[in-house]
Amino acid sequence: MRFVSQGAFLTFLVTFTIIVPSTVGAQEIASLEHDTSVASHNSLVQVDADTHALAYRGAGDDGLITTFTISAASSVPVTLMNFSVD
Repeated sequence: MRFVSQGAFLTFLVTFTIIVPSTVGAQEIASLEHDTSVASHNSLVQVDADTHALAYRGAGDDGLITTFTISAASSVPVTLMNFSVD
């Protein structure tokens, strides 16, 4: 599973696994700070098997899109590209 922290302008992309389907809880695998400033109104979509795109509002109310690769083998997010939309 993939999760993007929302609220309080957090800027981390976190991967985690559910420990046991019938148990409440999860184990964090890795995290990546995708923006060192501000990120709000996050929207994460899966583009293909291991590529994800995150659209969000950044500093100065700029629209930003960042793409990530999260392989099933490592589950560690890797930033591919950043786009700014004014």
